[in-house]
Amino acid sequence: MDTVTLPPELEQFAEEAVASPICPPSWRPGWVWLQRKEQARAAFNASLAAAEAEGEQEGFVTIEEVHQEINELIDDLDRART
Repeated sequence: MDTVTLPPELEQFAEEAVASPICPPSWRPGWVWLQRKEQARAAFNASLAAAEAEGEQEGFVTIEEVHQEINELIDDLDRART
């Protein structure tokens, strides 16, 4: 879905319209839903940025390295059981 950014004056108009007692009740749930989705999107993007920064600082791991480490852990567990 494309992101739509409203100019500040339209953003303010929308917020005032939803807060207004004459705002149709059917608008409020949609507005609340959009606000929650936007908050979730912003939090997700922040977590991605934090993960990328951590990777750049501490180094990235390839899928091959992860696969090898998992296989080694499984082998260690198998050896411990026998």
